[in-house]
Amino acid sequence: MASRSRDSVKREPPSQLKVRHAIPLTRDTQGIYSLALSGDGHQLIVGFGNGAIQAVDPDVGKPLRDLFSGGVSRQATTGLCFHPTDNSHLIAVGAEGTVAVYNTQTATCVTSFTEEENQLYAVDISADGSTFATAGRNRGIKIYDARNNQNNKILTGSWVARNALQIWDFRKTTPEKSVVFPSDLDHGEFIYSARYCTGDTVIAGGSGTNSAQAVNIKTDAVLGEIKLHQHPVHVVATTMDGHVVAVGGGRGNLHVGYLE
Repeated sequence: MASRSRDSVKREPPSQLKVRHAIPLTRDTQGIYSLALSGDGHQLIVGFGNGAIQAVDPDVGKPLRDLFSGGVSRQATTGLCFHPTDNSHLIAVGAEGTVAVYNTQTATCVTSFTEEENQLYAVDISADGSTFATAGRNRGIKIYDARNNQNNKILTGSWVARNALQIWDFRKTTPEKSVVFPSDLDHGEFIYSARYCTGDTVIAGGSGTNSAQAVNIKTDAVLGEIKLHQHPVHVVATTMDGHVVAVGGGRGNLHVGYLE
């Protein structure tokens, strides 16, 4: 049977954000600090405050095996990303400056190294998988096997009370647009994590609302909200079509949802 190409099917912009599963995990007390969804949306990897890394089945909401068990002396796994053309390989970074590559099928660490005297907070990889970048406490971005980035639009979420969610043209020094992120006057926005879901839709969350919200950046319409109630959202992850969305934060609170 011929495979269905997502590029060949014109989809209507999503209009709602819904929850598919709320998934309790044994390490929820450690807090969730990073999430990664594979390109096909069938693998979800969770990074915890004690450094542990665990696989979850987002289709049925079932916890799976550990890639790394963490420990009481370990710091948080702060960033995760899948290789874009090989869903069996994952890059993880941590607050101890560690960079590790895991095989998600065998649950083994393929290679690892440390960025000395740095706490890493984020990692991302280029569309062809040839380049990945890390960023951390030293306020620098380190690029490994760097090539030119052809995408001029960058989405940022900042820990500020107002105008926290913005779109930039990285060739300029001012934001192109501040995206509406509803919050009350007493608590503000204070965003920890933001991602594109589709070309017109973003999802972001933080400690101001203790929730993640999906927003259409052209109409400023809020498509829905996943609430963690008394706990902040630390991280959001999504497939590029919004078919699978994951949200996690304080006390774990892993939720898997979708846009429709």
